[in-house]
Amino acid sequence: MADRWARRGVPWPIGAWRLVAAEIEAADYHDNLLVRIPAGQDLGIDDLDRHAFQRGREVGRNNAEVVYTDGAPGLRFFVSYAVSRAREGCRAEMATVVRYEQPRGRWYFAVVKPFHRLVVPWLFARSVRRAVEGRASGS
Repeated sequence: MADRWARRGVPWPIGAWRLVAAEIEAADYHDNLLVRIPAGQDLGIDDLDRHAFQRGREVGRNNAEVVYTDGAPGLRFFVSYAVSRAREGCRAEMATVVRYEQPRGRWYFAVVKPFHRLVVPWLFARSVRRAVEGRASGS
C-alpha cells in the first residue's frame, strides 16, 4: 500500500537538469525532498501537480517539472515539483528555494524554517501518496 512507502520526503541533492537549479545560485536557502515510488506504480508531473500542496504563479514547466513562485514578508520563494524515472521505479522531488529581498525576510524565515523542515516533508509525501492513489483509481 502507498501509505507505507511515503511517510515523509528525505533530503536529496538538486539535479542540474532541474528548471529550479538556476535559482539556487542567488538563494539564501534551498532544500530538496525525495519520495521514491516503487516499481509498478507510475506517476506523471501532471498527477503530482494536481495534488501539490503549495502553488503560486507558475514560472516554468516541462514534461518532468513545474515551478511556482510566491512571496512572503521580505522574501520570495520558488517551489518545484519534479518526477524522474529509474529502473527501480519513479522518484518524486520537491525543491524549495528562498531569496531574502529585505532584512525582515531573514527574520521571517528564521521563524518559519523549523516548521518548514518539520511539516513540508510530511505534506509532500502526502501529496505524492494522493497523486499515486488518484492515478491508480483513474481520477
